[in-house]
Amino acid sequence: MPVSIMKNLREKLSRSFKRRLAKALLPMSVLPTKLVLRKKSPLQILVDSSVLAHGITHEGGRISTGSVMWGGKVEVPTGYLAKIPVHAPSNDTQLYNEVQYLAGIAHLARTGYLKLCTSAELKAEQFRQPIGRFQGYGYADHNVFSGIKFESIDGFKLDLNNPKQAQLDRIASCNDPRYQALLANFGQKQSLDAYHIYTAEKFGLFAFLHIDFKLDGSLQRKSKAMPFENLKTRVLLPSQFAKMINLLPVHTNLLTLGDDDTFFPTRADLHSQDQKRHRPKCKA
Repeated sequence: MPVSIMKNLREKLSRSFKRRLAKALLPMSVLPTKLVLRKKSPLQILVDSSVLAHGITHEGGRISTGSVMWGGKVEVPTGYLAKIPVHAPSNDTQLYNEVQYLAGIAHLARTGYLKLCTSAELKAEQFRQPIGRFQGYGYADHNVFSGIKFESIDGFKLDLNNPKQAQLDRIASCNDPRYQALLANFGQKQSLDAYHIYTAEKFGLFAFLHIDFKLDGSLQRKSKAMPFENLKTRVLLPSQFAKMINLLPVHTNLLTLGDDDTFFPTRADLHSQDQKRHRPKCKA
């Protein structure tokens, strides 16, 4: 058999194996969790905006394949659009440690073990920010929460005029002692955090899930103080939630290898240059 045919066959088998492995990653990562949650009703989780923003694990990027001569006179660049992971597997930051649990959490929601929720004030907070921050800016972006319906536990609020101040004024009018106690501990700069936690507590949700290290630091310092020690709602980073339910992390560069996407293939060997998400620049 010619060497070229053998090489193509090996590459085809390698791609097929990687796709099968990638498709098995999430079901395998949640197996220990299903043993913990199988006899319980779906846990209700209020999901912070910070979690949704980091749920975009791949962004579209153009891969150059060189150039060709068009008409024998004009050099034309060639290439294709691919899904490029935001983070490298070798990333050892605190942020990437949290991001590695998001796909598993989303998978548990899709399979009925978790119910991911939002709220009126979380939606109001997201309304005044670029929609691409939470859904992706391009066709090739990959969102681990794509297709999941986040039900609002308390309806919707829409502020068209000066939306940030309107929201701050609205939550400032809340006189519920539970919110006022949280606000007294957090301070005005973290009033929205206090209100989201209060909302999760008010509606009896299992947890408020966030990726806010400032908030986590505040909680660590105040965990034994009132009213925090009496909270029924847990305020958790993804890694803290994962530890409670035996959820395993998954390297995000492998997530889309099993998509069989012929239009936007995954380049698992690449990552964003600074390992951060990028908002497309508008051309004048």
